[in-house]
Formats: sequence, C-alpha cells, structure tokens
Amino acid sequence: MSKSVRILLTVFFAMRCVVPAYCAEETVQGKQDDALSSEQFVPVQIPENQIAARVNQVPITKDELNRATNVLKNAIAQSKQFQGTATQLPMNYIMQLALDVLIANELIFQKAIELGITVTEKEMEEEVLRERAGKSDAEFQQELSLKGAAYKDFYDGVKKSLYVRKVIMKEFPDIESTITQQEIKQRYDVLKNSLERESDMLDISHIVKEMDNEASDEESMRAKEALSQAKKLLEEGAQWNEIATQYSDDKVNPNGNLGFIPLIYFPESMQPILQSAPVGSITDVIEAPDGFHIIKINERHEKGGLLTLPEANNLIKDMIVSERIMQYYEKYINGLKANASIEKLIK
Repeated sequence: MSKSVRILLTVFFAMRCVVPAYCAEETVQGKQDDALSSEQFVPVQIPENQIAARVNQVPITKDELNRATNVLKNAIAQSKQFQGTATQLPMNYIMQLALDVLIANELIFQKAIELGITVTEKEMEEEVLRERAGKSDAEFQQELSLKGAAYKDFYDGVKKSLYVRKVIMKEFPDIESTITQQEIKQRYDVLKNSLERESDMLDISHIVKEMDNEASDEESMRAKEALSQAKKLLEEGAQWNEIATQYSDDKVNPNGNLGFIPLIYFPESMQPILQSAPVGSITDVIEAPDGFHIIKINERHEKGGLLTLPEANNLIKDMIVSERIMQYYEKYINGLKANASIEKLIK
C-alpha cells in the first residue's frame, strides 16, 4: 500500500468536521428527515469560484477543503506512523490528499442515500458521546475551535460519517469474527512497549435495558423497575450470569462482559460512580444516554504505566479490523470512482 493511501486511510474516520455541500433544511419538502433519499437532498447553490471539486455534480467547497486540509495536517503531525515526516510534506500535497478524502467521503455518502440507509437520533447521541470522550463543554469547544469548526460542523460531520460507516458495514464482509486471539497476542507483543495507560481501565460486565429518545415515561419507568428487580435478586444471592441472561438486552456479549474500557469513554455522569465503586461490587441502576444499566466492576487498573494484554485486547482488535477494512475500502472506492463523474477544480 502506498504512503499516500496509508495517510488517507489513517485519517479517514477522524475527519469529523468536514460537512457535505448539502443543506438539510432545504429538502424538497422543506424539512429535515433522517430517512433521506436522493430526491430529498438537494445541493446548495454555491458560486463557481468557491468550488474545489464536483462529485456527480455535487460541489465540494473550498471552505470544506481548507478545513479538511488543516484537520489532515494536524492528524498527520500527531500520528506516530508519520512522526518526523509531516513537516516535509508540501501543503499542496496535503491539500490534494484532503480533497481525495472529501471525494471518497462524498461518493460513499451518495451510495448510502442510494441504498436507503438511515441514521437515528439514538445513534447520533451515542456517536457524539463517543467522540467527546468525556471532555467538558469548554474543552470540546476549544478542540473544535482549533480545527476551525463550529459545533454544527462537527455534528453534521459525525452524521455523515455514520452514513459512510453504515455503507462499509453493509457492503464489506464481516471482518471482526475472523480475527483470532493469537493474532491479537502477536500484535500486542510488537506494540506493548508503546501502549500507555492514559486513563483508569475498568473491566466491567453490565445488565442493560436499552432505551431511546422516543421511549415514553412509562416505558422508561418499566425498564428501571426491571433492573431494580434484577439488582434485588443479585443482592439476595442470584448468580450474575443467570440474571444477565434473563434481564439484559445485550445478547451479543456473553454474560454482559464488555472487557476493559477506559474510564473516560463513559458518560461524565457515570464516571464518579464507576471510579468509586470497589472491585467486585455491583452498582445501583444507572441512567445513561442509551438506557439503564447495572454494572459489575470485575477489575480496575489505575492510570499510568503500560496496558496489559487484556486491557489492550479491544484496542488491538479494533486496530486489526481497521487495517483490513482499509484494504477493502481502497478497492471499493476505486469501484465507485469508475462509475462516477468527478471534476477537480483545484490542481
């Protein structure tokens, strides 16, 4: 894989503050709708001298390109993979890479609309929460300001990236299930001396009742009461695995075990509760953006030092998945480009 492609794919999903040249308020019906179609989304009228490229007649603006170039420049500078070489890359070269990312992003976004893919408010809330990673409002606004973006830019960028991700999940093969523990161990052995523990790490299991913004007060109350009953049974001596199987909406993770998760990945409201909970304890019912949880603290490692293999397991697995997705991604984008009208106005 070429250096240019590696740079493109390294930062592709990190470029949240790049928004499409569409206006969600200017649909044919004149109102927003998460279930978008190609008929509903119409391009904003943009002066010719402000356009950097067109993808199937959809404009990519120079403002978008400038913002993307800055994000890409910072991402390359902060990437360990390219440390020491970022300053050697001409700005025009970085700008062209950024434009390629914008074009690829737009191609996949248009494919999402063609496939009838939708993004829900619940998905948006979860993704925004994940992107904020526990930062306060002031910290997050400062981070956006450094990227030259407003909160709306970030929000729209996250939404578009969710469409892109859903296309990849739909169109690409299942990769995660093919990764073995032996592969994870081999990668850990190579990286272990560089994997710093930048936050407290919690090995947790949970019992969850999933809720969304459309849930009624009555539904929320029933969910909370169900978990309160589950907690009571646990206090009376019931086995965790039995109660998790009976009560939890999480049917993917055996016994609700999520492995090690950095404390800062949890919502701010949950962090003090989890930080103070003793190892082996089970919390009361906790309300979170995605529903109600009971959480068991299996193990805790304090911030500082290097990650152990169990702590790094999820991180390394995600890393391998990303690498394999990138290989498919390159082929996929080339296929979309072959059937698209692409016009670059910036040379």
